[in-house]
Amino acid sequence: MMPMTPVHPIEYGWKETFRVNPLEQIFIALRPIKHTTAEVPFLDQIPNSVRLIDPSMPEGVPLESPPPAGWFDPNGVAITSIPNHVVNFGWEYMYHCHILAHEENDMMHAMAYVVPPSTPTGLTIAQKGSSLIISWTDVGARTSGFTLQRADDTGFTTGLVSWDIVGKTNTSFVDNTARRNRTYFYRVCANNAVGDVDTPGFPVITQSSPFITAQYGGGGAFAAPSTFTIVTPAVASGRNFRVTLNWTANTANVTSFTIQRATNAGFTTGLQTTNNIPASSTTFSQLVPAGTYFYQIRAVNGNQNSAWVQSTPASITAP
Repeated sequence: MMPMTPVHPIEYGWKETFRVNPLEQIFIALRPIKHTTAEVPFLDQIPNSVRLIDPSMPEGVPLESPPPAGWFDPNGVAITSIPNHVVNFGWEYMYHCHILAHEENDMMHAMAYVVPPSTPTGLTIAQKGSSLIISWTDVGARTSGFTLQRADDTGFTTGLVSWDIVGKTNTSFVDNTARRNRTYFYRVCANNAVGDVDTPGFPVITQSSPFITAQYGGGGAFAAPSTFTIVTPAVASGRNFRVTLNWTANTANVTSFTIQRATNAGFTTGLQTTNNIPASSTTFSQLVPAGTYFYQIRAVNGNQNSAWVQSTPASITAP
């Protein structure tokens, strides 16, 4: 039986370095530790190690193949050439072995540790024409993409449709396949794909966040208003331009409505929000001449909101 040699007391430390005597055979088992936000408050903001395979060489140049037979894929098939390219190593651990008094870059191998990304927030659904616009917010640092799903039931077992969305900045999707007067349930999760996604046949491990869910249509507090229209006035005197907004409530237990106005279709500039609107019609005044305004509305019942419904833009003509 091979003897078990404990770590020498002088080799304890954060580097986790240990000694191997000549002619000894050693087996290494590494198990990363996943911390909690209670231990590391900024845990969700720790990014992946995304780097070139060989940081000392330019991107795109062929990597020097190892002796004696060169590169092989995980199935043992020979690879003629591998260009130096970017790989997502996740929370990277590194093995490094060297002979005393002789430092080199040989025997350096990475271990890619996959950590689930943070759950997206703010899932909203807005109707625009015959399409539904689904939007959300990415709040983590390890997102490589998203999975968006639509179903006819809350268990996501009936009529399930999935879309894989690549890239952490792609946080909206236009569903052109949704049918009118239907109730849909949408959910989205963030994905963290770690591995060599650019080399066919190489392993990629993906961890996903929990889903966040929203409902579009149906009864109850989630029924969105319809026939949301804007009456654009004739030229007004001075700066007191007005628009009147009309809509239809599609459920009896709506307690109020929320309307947002913005100066762009994405509702990111000039945003103003008006809450607790009780009726099915309201008027906005003090609009700037020669401007275009965008409006969207949702129904409210307590702490529950319907999907957003957008109107056509309102253009105010200057006198």
